[in-house]
Amino acid sequence: MEEKSKGSSHWKGQSRVLKVCHWHSSHLPPLRHAAICALDLGHKPTALDDNLLFIDIKLKFSHDDLPPNRRYEPVGGFTMTVAEVRDVFGNMGVGTILDSFKDANDHMRKKGGLGVVAVMLRAHNIVDIVKIILPSPASTKAVQEADDWGKDWLEKLRLAVELD
Repeated sequence: MEEKSKGSSHWKGQSRVLKVCHWHSSHLPPLRHAAICALDLGHKPTALDDNLLFIDIKLKFSHDDLPPNRRYEPVGGFTMTVAEVRDVFGNMGVGTILDSFKDANDHMRKKGGLGVVAVMLRAHNIVDIVKIILPSPASTKAVQEADDWGKDWLEKLRLAVELD
C-alpha cells in the first residue's frame, strides 16, 4: 500500500508539472515581454548574462471549469541574479541548468539574437526553469520601447496572460 501511495504522489507531481508546462507554453509572448521589461533588456542587454526572472503562479479558484491555458495566474515575481539563485537552491542541480544558459546564449547570439532568458516558474511547491528565446538586440529594444511594462511588469503580465 505504501508503494501505491508513493507512485500516486509521484504521478500527481508529474501531472502538475505538465499542467504548468502547458500553461507557460501557451503564454510565451507575454512571458517574453515580462522578462524583457523586468530585466530592462532593451536598454541593458548585458543584464541577460547574470539575471533571471522568478514568477509565482497559482491555480485560479475556478480552475476545474477553465481550459488549461486559463487555469493559472501570476501572483508574484521578482528578478534574481544567477549568484542568488545558486545560493538559494544550492546543490539541487540548478547550477548545471544555469550553466546551460551560457551555451544557449552563445548559440543564439551567433544567430543574431540577444540570447535566451531564464524564467523560473513556481507552482505547487515545484520550480520549473524555462528557457525563452529572445529576438535580436534591436528588436528587444524596440519591443520594450513600444510597450515598457517597467516596475508594473507583474500586473501587466497578469493582464496579458488573461487576454492571451
